[in-house]
Amino acid sequence: MRAFIRYVILPGLGTLLLVLGVLIAAIVWGTSDPPPPMASINEPVARQDVSALPAPAFIRARDGTALAYRAYPGALARAVILVHGSASQAGSMHALARALQAMPDPPSVYALDIRGHGLSGRRGDVDYVGQLEDDLADFLDSQAIAHPAAQWTLIGFSSGGGFALRIAGSALAQRIQHFILLAPYLSHDAPTTRSEAAGWAVPYLPRLVALTLLERAGLPWFQDLPVLAFARHDADGAPYTYSYRLWRSFKAHDDYAADFARAPSPPVVLVGGRDELLAADAFPPLLQQLRSDARVQVLPDLTHMDMLFSAEAQQAVVQALEGE
Repeated sequence: MRAFIRYVILPGLGTLLLVLGVLIAAIVWGTSDPPPPMASINEPVARQDVSALPAPAFIRARDGTALAYRAYPGALARAVILVHGSASQAGSMHALARALQAMPDPPSVYALDIRGHGLSGRRGDVDYVGQLEDDLADFLDSQAIAHPAAQWTLIGFSSGGGFALRIAGSALAQRIQHFILLAPYLSHDAPTTRSEAAGWAVPYLPRLVALTLLERAGLPWFQDLPVLAFARHDADGAPYTYSYRLWRSFKAHDDYAADFARAPSPPVVLVGGRDELLAADAFPPLLQQLRSDARVQVLPDLTHMDMLFSAEAQQAVVQALEGE
């Protein structure tokens, strides 16, 4: 017995303590310096004309949290939900919403403050992985009386495009008829993501890996801790960050290929040829492989933020809506 303890139990216990020590160190100290503010992403949002920005309205989510959105009136039979990008809020979608309002028969448009952003909930955090899907279902429920038989289109930009794809691959897609992805972020390891995209977002890699291992072991601990910092800072100079559970929620599923395959209708993907964060030329071959009936359009001279603010991109979105 003494030999068993000496040669089996003690080494095993030592290995376990070492692994626990590494995990604890990664969780506590495994952060990174945030990136400096990125002008090409931040300045177009700051420059836009928001003089006609609608006042925020609110719904109550199932947990009682007030979730904000901006409403742009239009036809009751067609409705569009706009989902902003990472570290942003509904107001960043204002120029696109106004372009949709200028259509001959405009749909009703709703730009959401996704929980963890803007006026919805705690900045940079949610309560559990998957809560954003529940929030979207609650929003659709809140509009059931106003739009009893509407055709819904979900339009997401950047990380919001990844989230729109997540919805397309989920059971909630049964309630949404069309999906338009603007410069969608699919995954850190997707061929459409440039390596230099770290200029916008820096992961706290040791902590992120440690929390991922814990989650896979069935231990959803410490998921309120930040794991991602963005190149957008608030007025006090603090960077925007995402907790682990918000990072896991506001993107496509890990198997983004399955999201494309499960989408009930062919998604429309629009991306700028000069996108600083995404490799535009990689989208057509990837989508041909994953979902051959998906419609992909590369707009040659446009950057990442041009997909929201340029007249060319806005017209492409309008044409995609008119083609539904």
